[in-house]
Amino acid sequence: MNTRNEQRDAHLRSNDFLAMDEHPQITFVTTGVRQTGETSLELTGDLSIRGVTNSITIPFEVSAIKTA
Repeated sequence: MNTRNEQRDAHLRSNDFLAMDEHPQITFVTTGVRQTGETSLELTGDLSIRGVTNSITIPFEVSAIKTA
């Protein structure tokens, strides 16, 4: 984690927030994607922080599509 503020980063890594020594990873596993409009979609998945997993849905807007 790097917020470009060393003091804030240390505080976020502490047991007050993320307890990074005990839980070094935050993971997100996608469980679904749903188109909600012409350029909008919702991404649903399981977010795990500090050993606790919750299902969340994140709205997105597609601004451009890049092809290989």
